[in-house]
Amino acid sequence: MFSDSFSDLRMNNQSGQGDDSFWPSFTDIMTVIVMIFLLAMVVVMIRNSELIVRLKTTMEAEREQAELVRKTASEKEGLAIRLIEVEQLVSVLRLEQMRLTEQRDLARKNLATRSAELHQARSELVTAQASLETTRSELAQTSETLRQTSTSLEQISEQRDTLTAQLADSRSRYASLQRDYQEQEQQLQSAMLDTENISSKLAVLGGEYDELKEKYDKLVRPARTPRGRTVVEVRKIKIDGSERIDIKLPGENSFKTVSESLMHKELVALKEKVDKKLYVKIIFPEDSGLSYNEAWSFTNQLHKKYDYYFQE
Repeated sequence: MFSDSFSDLRMNNQSGQGDDSFWPSFTDIMTVIVMIFLLAMVVVMIRNSELIVRLKTTMEAEREQAELVRKTASEKEGLAIRLIEVEQLVSVLRLEQMRLTEQRDLARKNLATRSAELHQARSELVTAQASLETTRSELAQTSETLRQTSTSLEQISEQRDTLTAQLADSRSRYASLQRDYQEQEQQLQSAMLDTENISSKLAVLGGEYDELKEKYDKLVRPARTPRGRTVVEVRKIKIDGSERIDIKLPGENSFKTVSESLMHKELVALKEKVDKKLYVKIIFPEDSGLSYNEAWSFTNQLHKKYDYYFQE
């Protein structure tokens, strides 16, 4: 019955054998098992190759991501250092602006003093002229009295001589005041011209000094830079006559207000910790309220005591 419906696929089938058993032989079973094993192994190898490709892709992506993070951190550090250098340059320029402002105020004060002296000299000249007019009037009255009273001729003559001497003295004082006025006016013009010349010379000398300083730094030692240094920021302002000091230590995100003694204590400890790698950044806001001398003295003091550049 079964032999009529299905063909016999067994390898050891003998055409002359009359055994038409339904169950396959042991050899046929093993052949099927081996084929199934080979198919499973091929499937596993294909999946493993796909997993290896995915793993390589993932590792390459992670490497690229790590390289991008490294480049970003390096660029961020460079920008931070550049920002510190620019802020330090702004502080130096602000110091120079404060110094020039004080010089300008001093020149204005001297000019106002000279103007007041000139005004006083003019007032004395007007007073002398009034005294001269009064003396002339008195002399005219005395002459009239002389004509009217002949008996007091000698006394009137003495009064006339006295008034004449006073007149001469008044004229001398007037001439002296006039000369003083001219001299003071010439001195004022000379002082204003000297002020302009000094400003021009200061500008020229400032440019020459900056150029020579830059050449000297290039020849003798490298420029001051926060690169590779431990940066501490110190800010000082004056409010209603009271000074306030703020400090931001390395690793901190904001300033904190401290006393001057605590500031020095923090800087001493930090200097001992980092040896000659401390970079002190001084900040003076635009409305700090400090004079040039106060700002310069504070900057010079901190740099000489703690900054690495001024310790060498």
